[in-house]
Amino acid sequence: MIVLVVVVIILILLEELVRKNIKAVRLWHWINSGGKLIINKDFEKEILRLRKASQRMSEIKNDELFSFFDRLSRLWDPEHGSYYKEAYERLPEVLNYSKDMVRDGLDVVRAMIDKGNIRFDIEKSFGDEDILEDFKYSFDTRTHLKFRPLGIVAHISASNVFLSCVDSLVSSIITRNSSILKMPRVDRFFPKLFFSSIKEADKTGVISENISLWDFRGGSKEVEEILKKYCNGIVVWGGREAIESYRKDLPIDTRLIEYGPKYSFSIIHRKDRMDDVIERCSMDSIMWEQAACSSPHIIFVPEELVMEFAKGLYESIEKNSNIYPEPELDIDTQTEIMKYHRLGEAAAAFDGAIFLNSGKDNASVLVKKTEELETTCQFRNVIVSPYKELEEIYKKAQTVGRYIQTVSIWAERTDFFSITERLAHIGAFRFTVPGEMYTGKNGVPHDGEYPLRKLGDFIHIEHLNIDKRNEIYEFAKERTEFYQNRDEKKLLTRNECFENSPPFSKSMLSSDKLSGFIFSSGGTTGRPKYALYSSQDFDIMTRILAQIYRDGGIKETDRVANVFIAGNLWTSFLVANEALKKIGCLNFPIAGNSDFEVIDRYLERFKINAIVGLPSIIIRMAEICEEKGLNIKIDTILYGGEHFYKGAREYVKKVWGVKRISSAGYAAVDTGPVGYQCEHLDGALHHVCKDFVNLELVDQEENFIKEPNTPGEIVVTDINRYMMPIIRFRTGDMGRFVDINCPCGFKGKTFELLGRCDDVIVAGSTNLELSSLDITASEFKGLSAIWQVQVITENSKDKVLWYIEKRNDSIEVSSDDVMQVLFKHAKNIKKTMESGWLDFEVRIVGSGEIERIERTGKVKKVIDKRKTQ
Repeated sequence: MIVLVVVVIILILLEELVRKNIKAVRLWHWINSGGKLIINKDFEKEILRLRKASQRMSEIKNDELFSFFDRLSRLWDPEHGSYYKEAYERLPEVLNYSKDMVRDGLDVVRAMIDKGNIRFDIEKSFGDEDILEDFKYSFDTRTHLKFRPLGIVAHISASNVFLSCVDSLVSSIITRNSSILKMPRVDRFFPKLFFSSIKEADKTGVISENISLWDFRGGSKEVEEILKKYCNGIVVWGGREAIESYRKDLPIDTRLIEYGPKYSFSIIHRKDRMDDVIERCSMDSIMWEQAACSSPHIIFVPEELVMEFAKGLYESIEKNSNIYPEPELDIDTQTEIMKYHRLGEAAAAFDGAIFLNSGKDNASVLVKKTEELETTCQFRNVIVSPYKELEEIYKKAQTVGRYIQTVSIWAERTDFFSITERLAHIGAFRFTVPGEMYTGKNGVPHDGEYPLRKLGDFIHIEHLNIDKRNEIYEFAKERTEFYQNRDEKKLLTRNECFENSPPFSKSMLSSDKLSGFIFSSGGTTGRPKYALYSSQDFDIMTRILAQIYRDGGIKETDRVANVFIAGNLWTSFLVANEALKKIGCLNFPIAGNSDFEVIDRYLERFKINAIVGLPSIIIRMAEICEEKGLNIKIDTILYGGEHFYKGAREYVKKVWGVKRISSAGYAAVDTGPVGYQCEHLDGALHHVCKDFVNLELVDQEENFIKEPNTPGEIVVTDINRYMMPIIRFRTGDMGRFVDINCPCGFKGKTFELLGRCDDVIVAGSTNLELSSLDITASEFKGLSAIWQVQVITENSKDKVLWYIEKRNDSIEVSSDDVMQVLFKHAKNIKKTMESGWLDFEVRIVGSGEIERIERTGKVKKVIDKRKTQ
């Protein structure tokens, strides 16, 4: 018995020695095997173990990470998870928090580990979650980016709020860092419980083996030196003294991430809903016993409201303390509160202050004019400070500056923003309304920065190959079955794309994971074929398109009608919407397959001043507008998907007073944007989107053309598309390089689009250029710019049937008159007809009678029936 007493006394003395002597350090490591808490004095050995394990941590894939958090969330489910129940029962005793406050805190923990919230946080921090596991192409920088974890990160968690250790640890797991977590002095229970749940959710053991829980007294220089020497990063949640201690003699290659002392306060600047505002301010003052950086110490109230507000606030704190009871405090804390209360009573007796306290609890409200931003003793003690002008508050705030974290403001909307601007300039980071100071939003910065970004570095590859086309070819050769043994110079056809992409094959895909967008191509050129874009491919494509639209004259201040055809896996409507969204204009997603009269009504009602869409849709809109006599003025039109011939353009300009008609970019579903028009180009001239594609021309023998002014078929390689690489794709369009010095300063290739390879009809041994038909139709006011040519065989010779829709029934137009004008523009047609080699007939039909392609709304310009006859 005597021996036992002696041993107990020695242990007590040793414990006291450890507490008082910073050189006698305890280091505890919560080991994975066995789950016992042991003393481990070999600090360096433990850190070397983490360093070895960190490689496996850095290689965790996103799917594995999100599955882990999914399992972890289920373990913390309040209904079925044992960890939530144990924490809810034990934490009130450990932390001296009420059960309701602990419940609210555990709900925050559940939000921190929720897979959806984590993905949202990653998206806001990095833009693309894949950047955490692999290199991703960045359109903004035109480089490949990846986020690299720091390595081993020590987390010195605050003792005041148990949530900080979870927040810090979860952020470290997300960014694939190994973690050393200093357990809070007042709470060793929760970190160990949380780690146990991590271990259970971690099926591979990689995450749990990269976490080490340490227990040492704050201020231990010996441990601090070890952490500074061996860790790649140190996250410190604490006061000024702790921050300065870790700053001292910090190695240049160790990153210090500081969440140091902050100050928060409230401003009341409007008089309505005062009962609700008081209730909300009382909750801000109660939660976390004002120990959080976002807890208010002072509430500034207009002089005329100060007494009403102060009394109401104290009564509200008293009432809510029945729901959130005051904690049991140690003798030191009780002494501090008592001292604060005595000072409050003295200020009331001698300085004209008002002190509200029942004498039975910790809470108090002190009403006094403050000279600076004072702090209270926490634990529901608040200062209510009267003011006349906001300038008084700004002057006090300047003494604290960037130490201001959160300011809650109750003010009119315009005042709210003006107050925010002034305080933000002084140094404050976060602004909200009363009652929301102790809460927080996911995916927003903390103290002005995104925390996840601090836990690593962005590494980038600026160039992989001198030739971007070769770079994408090497990627495709390595990652896809289709390109593995394919000659780099071989041209890619639409049929090859059709046969080697979903839904029939994945051989052209660089990944088995199907995500992103499936679009249909083909349109007027044949049966639908399909193109797959990853979400990143789609984002890059629409960013390019947004810039094309800007160059085409679309501004942020415009009201833009999108009248491309929607639905049926069609690309243009969707990509146009996304591009307009990126510009920031007011977007009207009307769709060209809506009723034309309804479309025009939208134009008139909303005073729309810009249009993007198909020429045939735009022409018909203009015709109906003219027929109805609608008062519509359009400044800018961007078109795509079809040719917008000169005559049709002149007509639309006349009807709407259009100032500028430009190509919305030369593009294809298979390739994305290929060319664009700056303000100095019009007609069929385009600059190559040189950062998006490589454009080449080939002749009929598939020889590559480099000389200017030599027509050839356009061949495109998409140098930024990785999910389904498109290399030397035959577009079926004709073009020629044009040697010009553009005033815009563009230094790449400029080309002229000459139309489809089949825009010249060979019939009756002569060539009929479709442009001559368009010019002819434009000379008749009664005719529309919508027409179709059908070529048949009749009586053993070729016959051309030219169908033209009427624009205005009141204007008579004869087929003979049309033929005579056509002969002026296509003299070879007249000669061929006179020679008996060709028959040609003009058929004028009513508006809308020419059949449209149901899926796209386009009119197929040429139907050659000779092959099927």
